[in-house]
Amino acid sequence: QRSLTRAAGRGPMPAVIKIRVCSARNLPVMDRTTELTDAYITLQFADAPQLRTHVARRTLNPLWNREFRIEVADDNELQDHPLQIRCWDKDIMSSDDEIGAVTVDLNPLLLQPTQLSGWYPLYDTLRGFCGELSLVIKMDFIGDVNPFKESGAGVQFFSLAAPPAGMRLASVQGLVEELISAPDPEHHWVDSFRTARLSNERRQLLLAELSGKLRRQMGSKVLEAGGNAVLSFCITLDLEGEQSGAIVARGLGTSVKLRPAASASTLEPPLSPDPYLSSAAAAAAAVPPSAASPSSTISRQSSCTWRQHLWGGVPPPITAPANVAALAAAATAAALPPLPPPALRVDSRPHLSAGSGGGQSSPLHLRSSPQPR
Repeated sequence: QRSLTRAAGRGPMPAVIKIRVCSARNLPVMDRTTELTDAYITLQFADAPQLRTHVARRTLNPLWNREFRIEVADDNELQDHPLQIRCWDKDIMSSDDEIGAVTVDLNPLLLQPTQLSGWYPLYDTLRGFCGELSLVIKMDFIGDVNPFKESGAGVQFFSLAAPPAGMRLASVQGLVEELISAPDPEHHWVDSFRTARLSNERRQLLLAELSGKLRRQMGSKVLEAGGNAVLSFCITLDLEGEQSGAIVARGLGTSVKLRPAASASTLEPPLSPDPYLSSAAAAAAAVPPSAASPSSTISRQSSCTWRQHLWGGVPPPITAPANVAALAAAATAAALPPLPPPALRVDSRPHLSAGSGGGQSSPLHLRSSPQPR
């Protein structure tokens, strides 16, 4: 199934993939005599010729800084095939040993004119992770215009059921699904002649290609229905085994149309000022500082009960400030008044002394009871 770009009769749209292989780090030891590695990189995309870097001799952290260009004339290849990057160890007396590989999906570059950069883990299907590779991948379109905006590549796929942040749901078209199958390389007759690593890599590459084909075909259906995204997207893979020797891939999701979320200023009107606060602020600002007198002060006994608790009584009056910041500064600058002297009370209860007999009461005693703060 061709994309909508082909359906419109405009033909294939050319593009150029630019890859920069910077360096690698933490590579495993491949030469036991030197305990080092002679590493180089190969790049493969679809049916394009294979590209490679020079060999970095005797190092576990090689540096290449090489740039490559791959010209693509078919938009289906960009959506269906991933970019394969492999790291090898150069041997003179025997065949070169593979260290690890990186599989890069190029579909994100079709949505936004950005670049993919960073450290990618080198993965081997038998040994696991074997170091990291630094890459920078960009895509340029002829005429500085992305020709895939109107094709199936312009559809975004989200595994979440809700729209992502910054987007809102405009409309829902309904369920969209696709079913494709391909022969399983694990059960091919050539499998008896190749190694387990090569068989695993063939299956891994096939799964990546099936994922790209599913998204391309589902994206075409979404655009035909009037949507631009798929929510709750999931892919299920069915390994038929030796009975049919095929891998069946099925994609499911909900076709929707998303729009950028409006800003907060357009969603809600600005809050109107409180008339009470406005009148109070205007009245406080109308009083000049020179006219401050005991009659123009504010006791705030009812609204500032917390200050009464701190002072142990009614706080000293504070002149009405022009704003809240001045009120806070005045409250902080006000000194706490000294505590009143302790009150004296008469203790008339009978007190028995050690030397006195029972029934005799001692004279009156004066005790001081401190007043709580």
